[in-house]
Amino acid sequence: MVLLGVIPPMLGAIFFASYRADVKLRQDAQRTMMSKAEMLANTVSWWDKMNVSTLKQLSQQPDIVSMDGERQKPVLKNLVKTNENLYLASTIGLNGFNVARSDGDTILYYGDRPWFLGAKAGKDVTYQSLISRTIMKPAICMATAIGQTPSEVAGIAMLCTELSALANQIGQLEFGETGSALLVDQNGKVLAHPNSAFLSGNKLEDLSHYPPIINILEGRSGNFSFRDKQGIDWISYSITLDNGWSVTILQQKAEFIANQTEFQSLVSLVAVVAVIAVSFLTFLVANYLIAPISQLTTAAEEIAEGKLDRKVEIKRKDELGSLAKSFNQMANHLTNSLEELEDRVKERTSELKAAKEAAELANQTKDRFLARISHELRSPLNSVINYATILQGKPRHLMPYQLRGLRVIRESGIHLLNLIEDILDFSKVQVNSIELNPTYLDWQSFLDGIVGMVEVYVQEKQVSFKCETVGELATGVWADEKRLRQVLINLLTNAIKFTQKGKVTLRITLLESTEKAVPTELFSQETLRFEVIDTGIGISPENLDKIFQPFEQASTYDKKAEGIGLGLAISKQIVETMGSELKVKSQLNQGSTFWFEISLPVAEISPKVAKNGAALALNSDSKRQKILVVDDQQENYLSLLPMLKSLDFEVWGVDNGQQALEIAPSVQPDVILLDLFMPVKTGFTFVRQLRQTPKFKTIPIILISSSSSDVVEKASEHLRCEAFLTKPIKKEELLAVLEKFVTLPKQDNKIS
Repeated sequence: MVLLGVIPPMLGAIFFASYRADVKLRQDAQRTMMSKAEMLANTVSWWDKMNVSTLKQLSQQPDIVSMDGERQKPVLKNLVKTNENLYLASTIGLNGFNVARSDGDTILYYGDRPWFLGAKAGKDVTYQSLISRTIMKPAICMATAIGQTPSEVAGIAMLCTELSALANQIGQLEFGETGSALLVDQNGKVLAHPNSAFLSGNKLEDLSHYPPIINILEGRSGNFSFRDKQGIDWISYSITLDNGWSVTILQQKAEFIANQTEFQSLVSLVAVVAVIAVSFLTFLVANYLIAPISQLTTAAEEIAEGKLDRKVEIKRKDELGSLAKSFNQMANHLTNSLEELEDRVKERTSELKAAKEAAELANQTKDRFLARISHELRSPLNSVINYATILQGKPRHLMPYQLRGLRVIRESGIHLLNLIEDILDFSKVQVNSIELNPTYLDWQSFLDGIVGMVEVYVQEKQVSFKCETVGELATGVWADEKRLRQVLINLLTNAIKFTQKGKVTLRITLLESTEKAVPTELFSQETLRFEVIDTGIGISPENLDKIFQPFEQASTYDKKAEGIGLGLAISKQIVETMGSELKVKSQLNQGSTFWFEISLPVAEISPKVAKNGAALALNSDSKRQKILVVDDQQENYLSLLPMLKSLDFEVWGVDNGQQALEIAPSVQPDVILLDLFMPVKTGFTFVRQLRQTPKFKTIPIILISSSSSDVVEKASEHLRCEAFLTKPIKKEELLAVLEKFVTLPKQDNKIS
């Protein structure tokens, strides 16, 4: 009886395990095909993005925007000359005739071309796949409008790129003995195929009738199975790219499931051996006991495989009959419950998918907008800060009040840059990702800067401002100077905004000074209270809970106060990150007080002094070294020049990547300071081409850009550059980076 009780579960376990393993093998094969398709799609997307980037930069160059053919020709010729995949660049007027071409002066009419009509109508980038009559090879022509908005379109810029390299790279990929990859455009025309015959002739081969391509054109991606005209079964996986092209991986089904077939054969062999071994015993009791149990086991296995309509036909009045009846009832209930659950899951999945797509689209749009606005605002502010810095470096020619004005200009410019960061910080607030970067903070310099910026705000109002300290503060502490200034300026500008007359006070109180032990040392720390007190209009009790929410302003004026309402929300998050809480008390028409308390480690010596001292002690006998500055903005070069000259560098400057490539072999620089975005040849292209030269494979390259630090850091990692700096560049940061790569000479006094 024990033997008869063990045999059926054993057989059921064998078959169930084989089923689960079969599913796992199929899933592994599908994941392998999907990962290969994704890698191929990333390659094609990168190729497309690089060409689109080149087209966009071309359409924004002043010579191109001028629509003057004589000015455009050298730009177009140089672009084709410096990009090996390009064979034609052209500009077309709104009348449909080309204005200038990179390959001559032939006048052609393009007014009926799809890419011309799409770009003229305001589409971002339009494509056309074709066999080029110029090079008699597969090619892609892409176009975009010349101008800032659809209403200001001056003409159309067009680039034609040879597809041979990309097509060969994709078409020659093999996946097993039968697998291959192909690339088609949005109309199903072949751009890359393992059969070179598909890429010859006078026009591109049309695969819109091919089953996997039909599947793509009907809006479906992912896995697809089909049988070709020869009766061979195939498995494919397709990915549709952002520009409408599609990448497809193909493999014969027999090879795709080869491991699965071998495993099934092994399982079948094991099952046969098990059946033969126990068949003699089961035969003895099959008619009375094992047969009904076998029916129940089979039914259970089929239900486990999804056949919920399976019934057990055992008409007996003993325990097995009762079990069969209960089994059938259970199957009915399970069928009903599963159908109801599937309906709910489908409905909920559809809702979640729609919500996710909408949220992702909104988030991408927001990120692109913030990045573009940040870059456009940073550039002019960098110029203001840089020239103020240059003028501050010549104190002998300026009066004291002029020096103070320059300092206020520079500090205000830096504050404006910090306000731009507020917009980016707000998105970090939403996911609690604000980070602190403590550095040495000199209280006197820090508070002088705060006072200088605030005095600019109070000049046009009948408001006085006072900054006072209570207790003897240390000379310096370790703190995130940027974030602390950001909080105090936000609170002070809010106080001034809502105070029409009276005074605004910034009070810093030393609450206690203590010593704290860590495993390696003993250090002092100060607990400080920061208060911003005003005699303004105050805040009503019902608004006290709202003021820290984004885009909320508690004002009693008829006219709403200026601002976007992010300052207090960001300040609250920063203070909480510092380990404290931003608090407020207020009475209508009497004023408000905002305060918070934080503990900061005391700094015994300025690290700036220590760092500069170490730098000045370096070997002065080293030879004079060369540095190449590559930046299309002259003001950026002029702001760097005094710093580099004071370090005894021989400085060379050019305004684009092409000039840098030409001059580098003769200059032989020791370090290169490189901007990312420039005309003719960008920093991205310059780095890749420079690294191909053996003598420049290891030269230190430091990226400099007015984009956000996150963008510059990602670009530095992608290009494998040694370091990066964001504009405006501070002399301490530049010195710290240069010390890693070159030997700095002795200086008599200080770095100017």
